[in-house]
Amino acid sequence: FEVANEQENQSGFAFLVDCVTLKIVCGRDELEPPPILNGFDPRDLSSFGQIGNEVWEFENVLRRHGIQIEAGSQLEKMALDLLDLERKRRQPDTLDPMADIREDYRSALGLHDIIRKINALQNYAGFSALLDHIRLLNTGKVAQNIAAPTDKTSAKIFELLIGLISLKAGTDVEMDHPVKSSDGKNPDILVTLDGERWGFACKVLGGKSPITLFEHLEKGIDQIQNSPARKGCV
Repeated sequence: FEVANEQENQSGFAFLVDCVTLKIVCGRDELEPPPILNGFDPRDLSSFGQIGNEVWEFENVLRRHGIQIEAGSQLEKMALDLLDLERKRRQPDTLDPMADIREDYRSALGLHDIIRKINALQNYAGFSALLDHIRLLNTGKVAQNIAAPTDKTSAKIFELLIGLISLKAGTDVEMDHPVKSSDGKNPDILVTLDGERWGFACKVLGGKSPITLFEHLEKGIDQIQNSPARKGCV
């Protein structure tokens, strides 16, 4: 977190910047609307109180689909960190001013991005196609703003993220099962966009080898060409 000056610190602004996302979180009273900042979409602003409400809504969405946040999981820890944001804003005297809170909050706010999308799309037709991937949130690393090239679950959560975007943009979403996969016969996601069937092959690189990059691209292209998709993206 970087705070420009003491005045902003008192008003509760916190800026979290990393190599993937820029999120602006406003720690104001829950019922007070976020301020208008030049150059930022107001839809990207959330109060700490609002984030807490979204965590509870997320838990209810999971429960309706028979999914529990498992005790001791990384998902539970990140959800609790999000719920604790408002308390810490209201009780700054209880905090260690020298503590580096970036690591915990980086992953927690990465989870919040997924939570917002799941909550917003919970009533969309085809949401059930994402449930097998959503169940994996209880395992491995979840936040997509932290590199985890060797974590297989993190790669599947990347598929979930693209699946959520596809669900909002298109229709008839199909997700390759995250565990019982089609063995490379289909891309990870099939979706109809503007009347055409698209395939998305989600690939996560575990290194910087050009050969590995080429092999991933080649595999993704083969998956799309072997599927009902007429267009695709790796």
